Amino acid sequence: MDWLRRPAGRTGGGKPPVHTVGTDPDYRFSLANERTFLAWIRTALALLAGGIAVVQIVPSFSIGWAVTCLGSR
Repeated sequence: MDWLRRPAGRTGGGKPPVHTVGTDPDYRFSLANERTFLAWIRTALALLAGGIAVVQIVPSFSIGWAVTCLGSR
């Protein structure tokens, strides 16, 4: 930590180094962001699996446009 040994006037215009300004972010926010991202991924996979099920398992659906709309055939 060489910046501690230098005089205050020599740190670049009297400003403190960037890593000494502010506080560390709260880890709970990072974990909440990750949980939200994983929830979106889980929802996308469920919708994809549902579309495949509509096209593959229920091919004799009486309404033709519903299979195309739900399963993207």
